[in-house]
Amino acid sequence: ESRLSLSVQTGAALAFQLVEEWGMRLDTAAVTKKAAEIQEELNELVAALKRHGYWGGQGERQRYATAIGKVETALGRALPRTPKSGQPSRKCEDLEPYSEHPFVAAFIKHADLTKLNSTFLAPYLGAAEVHPHFSVLVRTGRTSCSAPNLQNLSRKNGIRELFIPSPGQLLLAADYKGIELGALAQITYIQ
Repeated sequence: ESRLSLSVQTGAALAFQLVEEWGMRLDTAAVTKKAAEIQEELNELVAALKRHGYWGGQGERQRYATAIGKVETALGRALPRTPKSGQPSRKCEDLEPYSEHPFVAAFIKHADLTKLNSTFLAPYLGAAEVHPHFSVLVRTGRTSCSAPNLQNLSRKNGIRELFIPSPGQLLLAADYKGIELGALAQITYIQ
């Protein structure tokens, strides 16, 4: 068993090293188009947030608190606060239950798209490929990936579709959770 595990992990480490060195190809035209679409949507969201009296820059915290106060009045209930300061929470997961209000919906969408843009689009504009970094044989027995994290690409907004295979190759998505569960079932069945 340990030899099998060692050979599988060594093979995986080699494969990850090759992905790091050779890179993952990007559809540059699709990245440029997606970045423009996201930027246009961000501009519309900024305009919507401004209509609710909120924008970035000096005084942003006060404008946010004022906008959230209006949301609380409109919804007739208090929104979550931060534990330390008691200020209105800016965490999207805290705000999600109140997304029926247009300000909250725009704020959450703006935060999501800003992160998507800064993580997966802006750094790769004009790049033909990315060279992610993999850490193998981490303490948990799993791997990790960064710059970008190809193991955790957004399923929404077409980010996964920006990556394309090299000529004559194909891309394969695997559900590691499913693999681990299947392997555990097989091990318990054998024993």
